[in-house]
Amino acid sequence: MQENWINTRVMECCAVDGERYTVIEQGGGTQPRYVLGNGRELARNGDGSFTVPGTEAVLWITAP
Repeated sequence: MQENWINTRVMECCAVDGERYTVIEQGGGTQPRYVLGNGRELARNGDGSFTVPGTEAVLWITAP
């Protein structure tokens, strides 16, 4: 696991219930990773949305 990630993009996202989240794309490794503002990793879905692992929460990008 990489220790030093570089923030490459910040995206504003919204959950189905309307709650807003900040998602950060981080690079520096072989593939980018996506984390919430608190550092919790996210899974990127094929449709461009994100899922919070261990939950059913789906986040949609509202501002790239």
